[in-house]
Amino acid sequence: MLSEHFNAAMINELYEKGIMLLEEGKISEAVEALKKALELKPDFKEARFVLHELEEAEKWNVKHFCRKCGKLLTPSSEFPWLRFTNFCPNCGQIVNLGREEMIALGELFIKFISFGPFLLFLLIFCAIPFRQATLTGIWRLWNPLIDGILLAVTFTPIVVIVLLIIGDPWGSGVRQVYFATFNPLKSFPHLFFVVSLILLFIAIYLYYFLLLTPFLAMHKKGVWRSRKNHKKILKYSIFFFGFIVFVRILSGIFY
Repeated sequence: MLSEHFNAAMINELYEKGIMLLEEGKISEAVEALKKALELKPDFKEARFVLHELEEAEKWNVKHFCRKCGKLLTPSSEFPWLRFTNFCPNCGQIVNLGREEMIALGELFIKFISFGPFLLFLLIFCAIPFRQATLTGIWRLWNPLIDGILLAVTFTPIVVIVLLIIGDPWGSGVRQVYFATFNPLKSFPHLFFVVSLILLFIAIYLYYFLLLTPFLAMHKKGVWRSRKNHKKILKYSIFFFGFIVFVRILSGIFY
């Protein structure tokens, strides 16, 4: 009887130690304590539950656990609008993961400051004609798609900063590479148009990939290559790409 009471006390002590170590972020030590508790009591459901949660936690870049029951706390919505409930879904314990929400918002803010205006510039230079005054009057002209993409890229804040750092504020080096690569294609209008469309789609897809894929915020490991993530990015990319192409084709512009 005394032995059973002693074992029960030891099992509870090991379990509580495991939960405490989880709070401190000492995962390997917590696993060791919980496994010892299970050795002493194989049907200890609470310890088995926490060990299962620890296995699930390996899928995440950041790990947070309930202080009461050891439940892995995960966001209720995905990046960029990362949100957490204010209580543990397993035991109802009040939790506060506002810090993770702030990190997600901070990452989104940095991305918008760095390259957020790119899509706006793409609209301005690729989907809106510009007016040019000449001796014969005012003409409504369109940028070739590739020219529009280049202009949008060179006006993007992060690119402007990089060009300033390397001592080429006007992007003359970028333009030289551009002219050497794409000017010969202008002799083949149909090929030039197809290449322009491909580059436009790649530029839009890359933008949404960088914007919607979390790097600092809490997320599942490998999210950048997940089918679900790329499906979401593809949906937005097709919509924006289709809009620009539709506007140009409707205006009779095929270059």
